Amino acid sequence: MGKLLKKGKELLNKNIGTFILFEILYKGIFVAVAYPMLIGIFRLVLKRAGLKYLTNGYIYRFLRNPFTIAAVLFVIIAIILYCIFEASALSFIYYESYRRNKVTVAETIRHGFGSFKHAMKHGNYLIMIRIFIEVITCNISVLIIVISGLTLPSAVKKVMFGNIWLKAVYVIVFLIALYYTVSGIFTLNYMAVDKMEYKRAKRNSKNVVKNNIIMIIKDLFIYNICVLALYWLSILMLTIIVVIFVKIFNMSSYGMVIFLTIFRIFNSGVTFMLFAFAVPGCILVISRLFEKCVVSHETHKEVDIKYYKYDEKKALFLRKIMVALTIVSIIIDGIYVYISSVNNPFDNVELMTLPEVTSHRGNSVKAPENTISAFEYAIKDMSDYIELDVQETADGELVVMHDPSLKRTTGINKKVASVTLAYIKSLDAGSYFSDEFKDERVPTLKETLEYVDKQVKLNIEIKATDTNISRISKKVADLIEEYELQDDCIVTSMKYDVLKAIKKCNEDIKTGYIISIAYGNFYNMAYVDAFSMNYAFVNKNTVDAVHARGKKVLVWTVNSAEKIENLTALGVDNIITDDPVMAREVIYSKYSYKELVDILNYVFNK
Repeated sequence: MGKLLKKGKELLNKNIGTFILFEILYKGIFVAVAYPMLIGIFRLVLKRAGLKYLTNGYIYRFLRNPFTIAAVLFVIIAIILYCIFEASALSFIYYESYRRNKVTVAETIRHGFGSFKHAMKHGNYLIMIRIFIEVITCNISVLIIVISGLTLPSAVKKVMFGNIWLKAVYVIVFLIALYYTVSGIFTLNYMAVDKMEYKRAKRNSKNVVKNNIIMIIKDLFIYNICVLALYWLSILMLTIIVVIFVKIFNMSSYGMVIFLTIFRIFNSGVTFMLFAFAVPGCILVISRLFEKCVVSHETHKEVDIKYYKYDEKKALFLRKIMVALTIVSIIIDGIYVYISSVNNPFDNVELMTLPEVTSHRGNSVKAPENTISAFEYAIKDMSDYIELDVQETADGELVVMHDPSLKRTTGINKKVASVTLAYIKSLDAGSYFSDEFKDERVPTLKETLEYVDKQVKLNIEIKATDTNISRISKKVADLIEEYELQDDCIVTSMKYDVLKAIKKCNEDIKTGYIISIAYGNFYNMAYVDAFSMNYAFVNKNTVDAVHARGKKVLVWTVNSAEKIENLTALGVDNIITDDPVMAREVIYSKYSYKELVDILNYVFNK
């Protein structure tokens, strides 16, 4: 591993700055252009397929659509062309570095375009297929890491990996791809460096490979082992850091959820980095082999490459321009991706999403429900949402309280609607839970919004009467607008007229209709963005029917790990629970490795 890295460093030593600057600039431009383009294509394909939400059940229908097939082919060809240009440019950098010639990014781009144009000439189109297979085969370790991190439904996993004969087919296909890759592994190098035609370059590659096949396979194997080793080493370091942090701050009860949350982000980042460096890594290894097997031997007599005279002043000027362009592209890239990610259509793909976690009435296991203390614990427990209940007092104030009567939580047998805010504020809403929370007060909705301050999203359930629907809805909508929470909350109610009133106040506020039993054709209700259902009545057909209308499914109140796992498999969007820590552990454990989870459960004494 160390030897491979050392050789790679030696090969790039002359132009390491050019390599880094080119990669950042090239990747930055690619992301800025490709990401919004991909989103646009996906939106268009979904629309042409007649889908608002891509459930697992609709995947086959989606993939067999002719427009989808055309879009997939377009994306694959675009990625291949992207890889060919990058590979051509990097081959130039590696080759010139071997020749001890310094080059600039501008020269690299110019040569990359020249080699790319040559590769796309009539008769050379087969290089596209070769590059596609070569990048995948040479980076089999990346493919293994990505596949192992996929959260596929159990039925799909069983079909894809449950049959031993199918596994044998995968092995055979890989061996065929490996043979195809190795036999012509230097084809692009000959085309990029010697400007050969595809067939001649492939023939030369085969002749060289015959005498060096063992070394070539060995170096490809070492490269992939190094990638896997670095991946697992980074996981080990992350695990150690999290364990030390948890132990130092005495947060063992949160240890697993902290690790799983960080691991999900970490794994997404690592996967992106692996994809980003798959081509450079592959080309580095192949260029190193090309140097050993071809360039350093007399067999390489046909080199006709233009050597560049390195002008220090000109290079410095060009480097400043490229650095400026790189910085600008990164800034624009970040802004562009952020803008493009608003209403991201990939959020409407079941395979790419996991349920969010809502703390029921705050964390009502650790503190009295619907109090600031309960909300504080919910935030500490890393909940995505807090569910709370809003009622109107006799003097028109909005307080956070579930029951119409004050008796259960304050001991006073009076209705919320019959007393003033001042009277409610005089009551003890915490002693019923434990002496620790003695003198806890009932908060107003305004106090709650100020305390939460966008640290977590809110599920605001309006408890309205038939006489105050318009009034209470208007007050809640006004507060949401005042605190700019349109994108950070959902208003729910068991009364459809409440949701209708909210939408009339502000159509940007998301609404959810609370139903105890899911039956009948309720999916098309006009003023509803989501349905909040009793989990016992939720099944796959219901979830798919709701998603097909572009709406979301919230389920309540789920306190069993087994039920949360089942509901996650059904594709629900939000799980309302009294135990948010447990819920997140169950949901996020799908993104980690079972053996690692078992070890950490032992470390955290769970």
